[in-house]
Amino acid sequence: MSDPLPPFVYAILFEGAPITCRATVAEVREYLADVVFDAAELYQVWAIDSVGEISSDRTEAFAEAWAELFEPGDGDEPEAILRPYPDFIRAFIGDKLVEKYRKAQEAA
Repeated sequence: MSDPLPPFVYAILFEGAPITCRATVAEVREYLADVVFDAAELYQVWAIDSVGEISSDRTEAFAEAWAELFEPGDGDEPEAILRPYPDFIRAFIGDKLVEKYRKAQEAA
């Protein structure tokens, strides 16, 4: 008998087609950091329910959680603020990160 699957398996899609799967969020981050240099907006991360009940697009939530591991860069321009973040994060939530950074600067 084989080991049971984890509750979710993460599928990485490119232009809507699955290209690989990973068992953990850390493995997904590692894969995307290694392969995504251009056209990051064409990738998606889906959580596939291994029981077959519910599967969903987790791309934006995944990018938001991953972004929490980084600090914004120094500078006022979006390019400088987003420099520390991987391309995948910049493609999906870069505008949100810049807005959040600027609001924090205004409040300080």
